[in-house]
Amino acid sequence: LKFEMNEEDHLAHYRQKPVEEMTNELLADYISGLIKNDQTELAETLVDRLNSFSTKRHVAEQMQLALWEKSKKYEPIVGYFQNLHKQNIRISAPQNERLIKAYLATGNFQLANQLIDQVVKHLVYQFVNQFVNQSIN
Repeated sequence: LKFEMNEEDHLAHYRQKPVEEMTNELLADYISGLIKNDQTELAETLVDRLNSFSTKRHVAEQMQLALWEKSKKYEPIVGYFQNLHKQNIRISAPQNERLIKAYLATGNFQLANQLIDQVVKHLVYQFVNQFVNQSIN
């Protein structure tokens, strides 16, 4: 609400707790807010700090992706997801969307189309599966 009311420091309430004590969700909200408000230097500093906490590293990774996307650095995004693929780690739908955007931005149209096809096939499979299960019950 503070953002919608154009308050100058609408993110101030996040600074009431040390980063170490914030929940992962609160950290993600705070850093996302910083990124959206073009406070990327502070966001980068927080992401660097989060990398030192093993329980917060996954938040740092997601926020690093958002920072790269904000600054239109798509090659590191592609590299990040290629690394996950090499480790046989499945990525979520929002991550697939981010990777598709990165492929398109880097001119990898064939890889983007392949991933779009995979995502659509998976969605159709899920829909059919859900429909069949509802019909049986």
